[in-house]
Amino acid sequence: MMRKHRGFRASGWVAGAVVLGVALVGCSAPAVQVSDLERAASADDALPAAVTSDMTERVDVETVRFVGERAGFRVYLGESTDEGYCIVLTGPDGTDGRVGCGGGGGVVDNELQVEQNAFRSAADGVSPGDDWEAISENVYYREVPIETPTDD
Repeated sequence: MMRKHRGFRASGWVAGAVVLGVALVGCSAPAVQVSDLERAASADDALPAAVTSDMTERVDVETVRFVGERAGFRVYLGESTDEGYCIVLTGPDGTDGRVGCGGGGGVVDNELQVEQNAFRSAADGVSPGDDWEAISENVYYREVPIETPTDD
């Protein structure tokens, strides 16, 4: 009888080690941190009517958060339905909605350009570059110079 218990204990230890190993592997991959989306929603986070349902097909509207204003736009960030992130822009009066979403796979990096204004999202601690101005923890802005044709 002792042998049966020892065999059972040994297999229990092996099973426990396998479960622990799987758990540790799952914990070893760093999670993408997006602080702008961690706070509770408020009235400011509601998207205006200019952002229509066909524009938000790829945006989980429950996750959208207002992050600031820049260059005449109200700027929002939200999770994509494709596991990425989306930048949503409206005019200051809630008109002229625009949406740009990243490629998915949990990637935060995304850029939306409207005329000479570019908006970019990035995970916490990731800088998009020196020429980007922070609007929030995860959204940045820069003016894109308009190239004028030259006569050669």
